[in-house]
Order: sequence, then C-alpha cells, then structure tokens
Amino acid sequence: MSIVIEPCQYCGSQQVEVPWTLCQDCRRTYAKVLHQLSHNMHLLQRVTRHEYKLGEPGSGGKPQGGEAPAPVNMHAIDLLDEAESLLQDAWYDAGAVWSDRWQRLIRRMQTRLAWLCQACNAGRFLRQLIHMSQRIMPLIDRMPRTRRIIPVARTTRSRRIIPAREQETMLVPHPTAA
Repeated sequence: MSIVIEPCQYCGSQQVEVPWTLCQDCRRTYAKVLHQLSHNMHLLQRVTRHEYKLGEPGSGGKPQGGEAPAPVNMHAIDLLDEAESLLQDAWYDAGAVWSDRWQRLIRRMQTRLAWLCQACNAGRFLRQLIHMSQRIMPLIDRMPRTRRIIPVARTTRSRRIIPAREQETMLVPHPTAA
C-alpha cells in the first residue's frame, strides 16, 4: 500500500498524507480561529442586544436625529446569522448530519477538529472563517472600559492608580495630597 501525499489546501507549502487535507500548522490555525470566532461571536451577540453600544466619538451617547433606534442591532444580527450559516456549512462538509445553534456548534467543532481538517473543502472553509472573524472585529474592537480606583501604599498617599486595561494605568493626584 502506498502513501499518497498532497499539498495542504490552505497554505500549500507543506505536504500532508491522504486522510488529512490540512497540515499540522494549519490545523492549529483552524483551532485558534474557532476559539477566536467563538469569543468574537459572543461579543457580537452582546452588541446585538445593545448590552453595550459603541457610539460615535463626540456625540456623548446622544441621538443625532433621524429615526428611533431599533431594539437590536440589525447589522450585527445579520452578521451572526451569516457566521452561523458558514459554521454549519463547514460542519456539513466534514460529514456531520446534525447541527445546532452556533454556541453549541463551535464547541462540537472544536472537539471534532480532526473531522474538519479531513474534509474535502477544509482549506476553503478555513479561509472563510478567518475572513468572517475579520469582518466581525470592527463591530467589537472597542470594548467598554471598566475603571477602578485602587489606592497605592498608605505611605505615599500622593497618587492613586486607575487601571483601565491590562498594561495601561493612569496616575491621578490623591485628593488628600494637596
């Protein structure tokens, strides 16, 4: 029995044995993309429900006229539906006969990643999933910041630190250090 070797469907630079259609590096990429897409779609779902809203700078969160806002973000709903349809297509291409909503489907896809990486169109679906994740990013890239005031040691009493995000701090004069 001879081993058939073909180029990877995604990168094309490495050779893979016949049951696989993606090389090992591309399989890792596929796993990372599924994880990132799951995270991004959860954030997009929050944007859809207006749990947080990314307004235009300078508007102060006030409406600028026009029609009343919809109770949900319609563009985000369309993007979620499109992403879910893409995930289901990739899942069917892997030979699965059942499907769920995207929340369960991504978890199932992550546990059966070997099926996805052996599917006949795995490279094409990997490209499309990466593109979908990039399309979602502009809608969720500016998360609302939560700031807490944490006093520094009691001996200095001259400054307080207000952390915003990881690796970002702001020093403010302590109110009693005047």
